[in-house]
Amino acid sequence: MAELNQSIQKVERGGLKTANELRDQRVEVLEQLSTLMPLEVSTAESGKMLVQSGATILIEGEDVLNTLLIEPCPKGSDTQLEQRRNSFKNLRKGDWEGSLISNPAPSTNFKCRMTPLATGLMEIFNGIHSNGFAKDGSTGRALFIGTDAASIEVDPAILQDPNLLQASSRPDEAGNNEIIQKMITAMNDKQAQLDGRNFVEVHADMVSDLGLTIKIPNARLRTNSHSRTLMQKQRESISGVSIDEEMTQLVKYQRAFEASAKLIGIVDEMLGTVLSMSR
Repeated sequence: MAELNQSIQKVERGGLKTANELRDQRVEVLEQLSTLMPLEVSTAESGKMLVQSGATILIEGEDVLNTLLIEPCPKGSDTQLEQRRNSFKNLRKGDWEGSLISNPAPSTNFKCRMTPLATGLMEIFNGIHSNGFAKDGSTGRALFIGTDAASIEVDPAILQDPNLLQASSRPDEAGNNEIIQKMITAMNDKQAQLDGRNFVEVHADMVSDLGLTIKIPNARLRTNSHSRTLMQKQRESISGVSIDEEMTQLVKYQRAFEASAKLIGIVDEMLGTVLSMSR
C-alpha cells in the first residue's frame, strides 16, 4: 500500500497525469486488507492517505508507521485461547479474528462425552470377551486396548489373526457364538456409566449433536456470504463501471464524430463548389 502511494505520487506530481491503473490496484489492495482486519481510510491535512485500524495508524502516504505481528500460539487450554483473543481484542472483524477465536480441536463437551462411552465400551466388552474361548482354546484376552477415547483400538493380535477372537462360550465348541451374541445384547442394554442409556442411544445423540454443531455455522456462513455479495453489488452499483453504459457512451461519441465528419465534408464540398464558380 505504501509503495502504491509512492508510485501514484510520482506519476501525478505536477497534476498533469492521473494514475488510474495504480489507483485501481490500491483499491484492490485495500479490499484484500479489509478482509483480514477492520480498516479505516481517510485523508490527512497534507493530502496523504491514512490507513488505520482502530486508533493505530498503519500507513500515512508512503510511510509505514506501525506493523502488526501475528505469532502462532500452541493449541491448548481455554486459558491460552482466551489470551490469544485478548491479545488482538481490536481485531473485531476479518479473517485474522476468525482464525484467532477458532479452535480446530474437538470441543471439550464432545471430549467429555466420548470418554465415558469409550471406557464403558472397553470395560463391558473386555469383560464379556475375556470369558470366551478362541478356536485354539485360549481365553482371557481383552478385545480392546487403550485407556480412553483417544487410544481405544482393537487388540492388534486379533486383527492379524481373527482365530484369536474369543467368540465361543465353551472351549470345545469352535462354532459357538454365544459371546458375540452377548456383546450385541450389551450394545442395547442400559449402562450406568452412560446415565442409564445404551451405547446405541449415546452414539446416535453424539452424531446428531455433532451434525447440528456443523450445520449451524454452515448456515451462518451461507447467510453472511449472501449478505456480502449483496453489499458488493450495492457498492458496484454506486462506484462500479457499467459495461453497457460505457458502450452506450462510446456509440454516442462515435455517432457524434461521424456526424461532425460528415458536416466537415459537406462544408468542404460547398467551399470547393464556390471556389470553382468564382474562377
